[in-house]
Amino acid sequence: MEIELPDGAVLPADVANGTFAVLLPPEATDSSRVVCRAYAADGSLVYQGLFT
Repeated sequence: MEIELPDGAVLPADVANGTFAVLLPPEATDSSRVVCRAYAADGSLVYQGLFT
């Protein structure tokens, strides 16, 4: 899973037991423009959409 910030920076998210966590930088205040991507175990994209 990864999170893409409005400035184009991509942050990997840790995934465990069906949940995820990522530490966003302090300047990432507009979560309405953050994109979330989830991948299957084989690396195929299964979800892409807004974080909020």
